[in-house]
Amino acid sequence: MKKIFTTVAALLSFAVGAMNTPEELSVEICRDRYSSAAINGPKCRAKKTADSDHQNSFFDMPSKVCIPASTKIIAPKRFEEYRYPTEITFEAGSKLLEIGERAFRRSDLRSIVIPAATEIIDRSCFAGCESLEKVIFEFGSRLRIIGRRAFEGSNLKSICIPSGVTKLSARCFERCKSLEKVTFEAESGLWEIETGAFNESGLRSICIPASIESIGDHCFAGCTNLTEITFEAESGLLRIGLCAFCRTDLRSILIPASTERIGDCSFSGCISLAEVTFAFESELRAIGWGAFSGTNLKSILIPANTKSIGPSCFANCEHLTEVILEFDSELRIVGEGAFTDCPNLKSAPSDKPSSEKTPAPRRIPANIKIIGPECFADYCELPAEVTI
Repeated sequence: MKKIFTTVAALLSFAVGAMNTPEELSVEICRDRYSSAAINGPKCRAKKTADSDHQNSFFDMPSKVCIPASTKIIAPKRFEEYRYPTEITFEAGSKLLEIGERAFRRSDLRSIVIPAATEIIDRSCFAGCESLEKVIFEFGSRLRIIGRRAFEGSNLKSICIPSGVTKLSARCFERCKSLEKVTFEAESGLWEIETGAFNESGLRSICIPASIESIGDHCFAGCTNLTEITFEAESGLLRIGLCAFCRTDLRSILIPASTERIGDCSFSGCISLAEVTFAFESELRAIGWGAFSGTNLKSILIPANTKSIGPSCFANCEHLTEVILEFDSELRIVGEGAFTDCPNLKSAPSDKPSSEKTPAPRRIPANIKIIGPECFADYCELPAEVTI
């Protein structure tokens, strides 16, 4: 009997709720459905359906939702694939610490202001949000982590990364085609940009904070609008990863003195790249396989500390005429096919720049121990004699 009474009471309660006006319903959702407990509970089942005019839900979710200040975590997948809300706001004094994995993935969210208290944006949190154009972090943001694929495929136009973020995780802004501008708060603590973070995004230019030590593999690969990369003064960059800037539209770049390694294919296919300069007292040790292949370089000065030039490093550089080694060069290895298909290269790497007063043959420094097979193969117009 008790069970029957409970069931009847529940049905009456649902019927009364169904008669609420949209305004009352919105208030009810904000106060009840989106209370700190409900945020971590089961979904309200308001997902997108094949028919855009209907939703698989007991009610129409409002277009704007206000999250209570007491909420500390938005649970994983909480709003995943929801048509609504399109705008999320937070009560003043929000204590939100974490936005869970896939919390808003593929939703129709258009804008959001992340509370200052938030420390973690988990993986795929806003991935596939094709309507998401604006993400703002409140002043004094304590954000530390932006997870893997966090904003992948979103429609962001620009974003400012808070100073407390230490790492941009893999592919966090990948395929953000509308993302043209990324800035970093002053005194940024960012030390690593991981694999594919901005791969195939719409970036046009970017200034890398001095705190960054590593640019990951494929980090800016395929950013066909990217024409300018600069580094803050006193940059601590140590490594440029595999294919980090390949297939971009860079015209020139100044590599920081702290950089020790340029990875394989880092600038491969940058057909507009005509000038590469290494900062004074460069610590560069190695240039990887195919690092500058297919670029528009005309000449290049290799830093004295560089010990190896990788295979195919300058292959297919059709406009390359000379390679100069800095005084007291420590170069030991020139890899296989390093200068193959360079039709305008008229001299082997030397510690003397070419001039009318420098007749062929040119002298290869004695410290070079290995010159790989076909190093100057095909079309290199070297003099008949090269002195070693």
